[in-house]
Amino acid sequence: MEDWKSDYTDSENNKRPYDEFLYGGKIGLEYDVNYDHLLHASISRGYKAGGVNTNISLPKDKLDYGTEYLWNFEVGINSSFKDNTLNTRLSMFYASRKDQQLKSSVAIKRDDGSTEFIEYFKNADTSKNIGLEAELDWKLNTKWNITASLGLLKATFNNNELKGREQAHAPNYQYTLGAEYNISDNLKAGINLEGKDGFYFSDSHNAKAKSYNLLNASLSHKKKNWTTTLWGRNLLNKDYDTRGFRFGNNPAKGYIDETYTQKGEPRTVGLTVSYDF
Repeated sequence: MEDWKSDYTDSENNKRPYDEFLYGGKIGLEYDVNYDHLLHASISRGYKAGGVNTNISLPKDKLDYGTEYLWNFEVGINSSFKDNTLNTRLSMFYASRKDQQLKSSVAIKRDDGSTEFIEYFKNADTSKNIGLEAELDWKLNTKWNITASLGLLKATFNNNELKGREQAHAPNYQYTLGAEYNISDNLKAGINLEGKDGFYFSDSHNAKAKSYNLLNASLSHKKKNWTTTLWGRNLLNKDYDTRGFRFGNNPAKGYIDETYTQKGEPRTVGLTVSYDF
């Protein structure tokens, strides 16, 4: 519980007083079906206090945003098989969000025809997130270990101008698939594939990232308390986008709206040495 108070005043004499009583909590239940299976369920309520967008170039109706509330319902099962060499986790959730806080943007034309691009927070009416998460850790034998994870998500808006549209940065799927091989008692090699579905960059425009898959690998040597790891990420040097913006910035094109993206990490190779006390 929280008694949240705030007062805001700026040089344009914009005043935004806040005084709210906020509360949240969680109730959970676990049940041991037997030695190998554990069921769990929970209900939780959370909140995120509202606030003020402090850029005074914004129109006055975009200066403040309200508190967001969330109800989350989750059920799942943790299991162990094959004499505890195969362990799995599976959970499903449903989240209902009211007055969801969105990071949006507005483009304001300058006198010279260029555009001032301003990010700000606003509220959607309601939205829902439905998802599934699964994990697997399988020790095949003394040499091989397999790991995998999968996340499925359907996150959409309900009853505002974005009704039915997927939320930004909410890919429908994410996954990892990896394997480790013990070459010797001190030497271990690993390879990992990770992927993500395409997603909207923002709730204020329709530019999207494409789906991508990345390959990573490592080779680790352990001697006493020292561990030396040679690692590589994005070994195939895939080009992929992590963030995106859409606004007019090029005078040669008459400041028409264009999409600008922030790229993910390129092929990266490194060496890490660590000491365990």
